Amino acid sequence: MKLLISFCLVCLPLKNLHINSGYGFRVHPLTGKYAMHYGIDLKARHDTVYAVLDGTVKSVGYDDGLGIYIRLDHGDVESVYGHLSRILVGPQDSVKAGDPIGITGATGRVNTCTSVSAIRANTLIQLNFYMNY
Repeated sequence: MKLLISFCLVCLPLKNLHINSGYGFRVHPLTGKYAMHYGIDLKARHDTVYAVLDGTVKSVGYDDGLGIYIRLDHGDVESVYGHLSRILVGPQDSVKAGDPIGITGATGRVNTCTSVSAIRANTLIQLNFYMNY
């Protein structure tokens, strides 16, 4: 029952979801190499990004690959949101599932406007948000 209750506290990272590229092997759009894609790419256009679980902002910053990013600590799980254009939270802020935390963008190593969301536990689940112009 506790698992069911925990599952109900999960929020989608975007209001509108449209899959651009699925999980599995693919030709990487930047390197041109055939490789495993550990995520699902979703289209977005300067959309608000929402926390998928309750948690605390572990860090915010800039990374050459992720661009502008946010890391949230959820206890046994960590979520990472990258390639953002704007951060709406600060370090040590508490967030609830569904709280706005950032705006999708095109920072870091990208070939189009995009945002990445990754959830890490024992395995990595990654959601990428691609902006559509």
